[in-house]
Amino acid sequence: MKIIYESPVLRIALEPDPSSIIVFTWLLTSSTMSVDTYKKEMWQVADIQVTYKAYKPLVDIRDFQFVMTPPIQEWVDQNILEKFLKAGIQKVAYVASNDAFTQVAVEQAMNEAYGSTFKAQYFKTYEEARNWLLTH
Repeated sequence: MKIIYESPVLRIALEPDPSSIIVFTWLLTSSTMSVDTYKKEMWQVADIQVTYKAYKPLVDIRDFQFVMTPPIQEWVDQNILEKFLKAGIQKVAYVASNDAFTQVAVEQAMNEAYGSTFKAQYFKTYEEARNWLLTH
């Protein structure tokens, strides 16, 4: 994989062709993020996904530790997911979090107005998420 962005809390990489998958991997250090840092990282996610809109998004949240409150979930929906939709992104695969609260928060964000228009699936492994993106 080719890493195209890396910060202390997030790594974004491209799988080589022909898969055309972009992988967003949240790191354990996300537990110490502030709301402002999270928003900055999510703007990066949106800008990179729009740039690589032909790539299918796979989001690995196994180590995502940031607490997404309902106002943040709504912010993601109104600011980030709206950009995804305008770029033509229609589906996203998630490698599910090991933390039940994190998993519920992410799913709630995907159930907001814009998020609910995506075909989102959650998987236990990277391989399952990847296979779904390639076959659906």
